[in-house]
Amino acid sequence: MAKAVEIAWNLTPFRSDEFVARLTPYAERVINYGATGYLVVRQADDELIVKQYAWFEDKADWDRYWKSDLMKECRAE
Repeated sequence: MAKAVEIAWNLTPFRSDEFVARLTPYAERVINYGATGYLVVRQADDELIVKQYAWFEDKADWDRYWKSDLMKECRAE
């Protein structure tokens, strides 16, 4: 059974729209690391909170995604 991973991104004002646009391509690539699905959600009541979800069968796949050069690049932006 797949396990869900939740990442809560707390954003600063004035960059939230830009952040969501930049995060989406990185979130989509999680499938290449073994995820069975993903979702990016922006809270309706607080637009400065964005949650990224991914479902993995194996924790090692999650670790591979999170520690990848791809996600290092994402976190650096």
